Amino acid sequence: MTVIALRWNPEVKFSDVLTVIALVFTAMALAFTGYQVRQGRLASRQQFLFTTIDHYFRDPVARAFYYRVDYTEQEFSWKFDPDSFPGSPEEASLDYLLHTFCLIEQMLKVRVLSPRDVKILGFEALRVMENKEVLRYLEWLDKDYDEILGPNNQSYRDARDLARRFRDMHDDAGRSIVG
Repeated sequence: MTVIALRWNPEVKFSDVLTVIALVFTAMALAFTGYQVRQGRLASRQQFLFTTIDHYFRDPVARAFYYRVDYTEQEFSWKFDPDSFPGSPEEASLDYLLHTFCLIEQMLKVRVLSPRDVKILGFEALRVMENKEVLRYLEWLDKDYDEILGPNNQSYRDARDLARRFRDMHDDAGRSIVG
């Protein structure tokens, strides 16, 4: 059996100094790379959020429809009619809102976004998702989902989850519990 003995040599060579300097620079480069990756992810997240919110708020048709859903007791309020709704402009507008909420919930689930990032949409998401006419539409649509996908499948499940998430972000007095 061969035994290797290490012996301490107090003599410092120029190559040892270069090795230490190289290790320090390598550690600094790794730290800088980690910082750059983090900054890139943050910028990407902010860009996604800005684009999504910008599209949401700038679409005049969707905004006008949102107000018809939001103001439930007005003459111009939207009422769900299963006979005239399919293929109507209202269907396209409501589906746009619901798909946006689904997309946001998906980004929250995979942690691309945080609840703090999207709380700006909380009020509007709750107004849409808790509107009795929207709930009638979802119930009507769920019947098709049951026929096509089997029982226990909900239409716009992620939009519903987002509404629950926003509801859970508030205490019993309605104050936000997310910073």
